[in-house]
Amino acid sequence: MSWDRFETDELSICACGLGRVIKHSWQKEDDWNRGYNGVSGYEIECPNCKRAFHVDSITRQYESRPWKRDGISIEEYLVPNGLKLPKVMIHKNIQVNTADAEIVSKYSADTVKCVINDMNANKYSTRVQLRETKEIIKICSKRLHTQSLNRIVPFLQKVLIEYDTYEWNPLTVAEFEKKQQIQINENEEEISRVISKSFRLVFS
Repeated sequence: MSWDRFETDELSICACGLGRVIKHSWQKEDDWNRGYNGVSGYEIECPNCKRAFHVDSITRQYESRPWKRDGISIEEYLVPNGLKLPKVMIHKNIQVNTADAEIVSKYSADTVKCVINDMNANKYSTRVQLRETKEIIKICSKRLHTQSLNRIVPFLQKVLIEYDTYEWNPLTVAEFEKKQQIQINENEEEISRVISKSFRLVFS
């Protein structure tokens, strides 16, 4: 298998309008039409802008169709020396790897008690009444490979006894989400502040 590499230069006007910025790009393709691309560097061909600015960029990801990769948007700027564009903070979900941890992270102890009562009253997974009961049965089906209430009820009773030992529950998850959103908002404010002092590059 061989790879072909192509190099191209793109141009953008500079901040003062008297010069230009060159972006050196490359692209690699193999025999299976798989491709990779990147940027090898930038050149500011303007004495005034070269003294005052440097090239920086900001990368954002956005959701695309399920059968495609997540999209990427890259914006490039001439940023005043002494400033830097922060990296975009991406929302992160808590990580739980077991059925019990997932259940505790999503449902309060009182809800788990109600679910156990619903299961005991209705005996079969097809007869339960509560939405939360149906959701927990799905979690157990996926992670424990069972929908049998005879197995799930003792499992949930054990979870209830140990409930306070888990790191994540609805309250701690909500606190984590709140703090994370504050950090994301502060980061976006800093990005906007730097961008307001910068010049957007448009290459062609």
